[in-house]
Amino acid sequence: MIGNFLETRSARSIWQRIVLMAPIVGLLAASVPAVAAAEPSGVEAYVAEALAQNPDIKAARERAAAGRRRVGPAKSLPDPSISVGYQNDGLRWYTYSNSDDAQWMAGFSQTIPYPGKLLAKGDAAASEADALSIQAEITRFKTEARVRELYYELFLAHKSLELLERKEKLLAGMEQTALARYGAGTGSTQDVLMAQSEKYQLLERRESLKQRLKTQEAMLAEVLGRRDPGTIPPPAEPPKEAYSRSLDELLGQFAPKAPEARSREKMVETADAKVRVAKGEFVPDVTLNTAYASKGFKTERELTDPVSNTTYTGRTQKFVDMWTLGVSVTIPLYFWSKQAEGLKESRHNLETARQELEAARNQIAAIVRDNYAAIKAAEATMALYVHSLGPRSRQDFELSMARYAAGGGDALTVLSRLKNLFDYETEYWGRAVEQQKAVAKLEALLGLARDAGQNLAHAGQAQ
Repeated sequence: MIGNFLETRSARSIWQRIVLMAPIVGLLAASVPAVAAAEPSGVEAYVAEALAQNPDIKAARERAAAGRRRVGPAKSLPDPSISVGYQNDGLRWYTYSNSDDAQWMAGFSQTIPYPGKLLAKGDAAASEADALSIQAEITRFKTEARVRELYYELFLAHKSLELLERKEKLLAGMEQTALARYGAGTGSTQDVLMAQSEKYQLLERRESLKQRLKTQEAMLAEVLGRRDPGTIPPPAEPPKEAYSRSLDELLGQFAPKAPEARSREKMVETADAKVRVAKGEFVPDVTLNTAYASKGFKTERELTDPVSNTTYTGRTQKFVDMWTLGVSVTIPLYFWSKQAEGLKESRHNLETARQELEAARNQIAAIVRDNYAAIKAAEATMALYVHSLGPRSRQDFELSMARYAAGGGDALTVLSRLKNLFDYETEYWGRAVEQQKAVAKLEALLGLARDAGQNLAHAGQAQ
């Protein structure tokens, strides 16, 4: 009889533990990061929306289009001038046709600069227009990278909230176990209070994450060109693949062609063209002048009356057309304080542009190395979690929880194992987001299209 009672009580206790452990095991299985490739995320749709609606991109494109319109005027001749005038004889009333010195005049003049000067000005304007076009590309790439960064930061906020909810449920299961032990006389109220205190601390964390979600949604909406964030569903998980391009490939093949480097090269070309413009200022400009004048006056001569056949003195009206053609030349008389100083200034600007180009190339190389190191460090941490830290932390928690549910161990150990488990998983997703952000920054800097099939390889192949 006693043996049957003990067996019945023992079986009931085992079933109670199984019932208490079942939801915990289920939550642990749900919290394991999947190694299989995730479904295609919606980040590309947001990138397309930003490229079509972002005001900064539109402004950069319009600025580049405006720069193109400056090339033609820079190569054109100065506007000609037309003059109209009248010359009167003395201060009397209108004397045209009555005085030899009164005349109407009309003139035309055209300044023709030194031909090389116009070509140099056109080259400078064209290089500036090219630089503006490249700046528009830079704005587009930066905006695309910013969308990806905010998208995955929003994912991390959602994922953190999801992990928090899972942790709350596990704490609730532990709290029930602590209450069951307390009711059976094998536990203490301190264990129950510890579980409840930890659960209440998570409530504060939940509100902070909700505020973070709203902030991330507002920032993403701003980059997308939206005034109202509207409906932004939870983002998909970032790809779990390793970046395939090597550091040598990035530095040797793509860094020299980075948009920022090409923009600086165009600035060097602009400065060089302006040096040629400054040299052209030493050469005189030529102005062609032509004018037309008309005089009207009366002359006296002897006339014969056909009726009386008598001679008398009469006056007849006469008009005379005149034209003039002239050439004027500018004289760079004060070249030592004007043209010479302008040439020196343009040469200093050219050297400045060259040094800025060299600095930009060095900076690009440094940023490439920094982001590449961040990508590989994130991938190493993710692999360490998937193959070592994650399974071990789950095993440690399951063992400690099973021991605690069986009446052994203590609540502090269980809470410590639970904290380690979710700290590692939070670190995993944080590193996954860091990898995607670093890739986005790297490829925006180098002007690379974000093609998952081309730039990413499976993690097992890369490691």
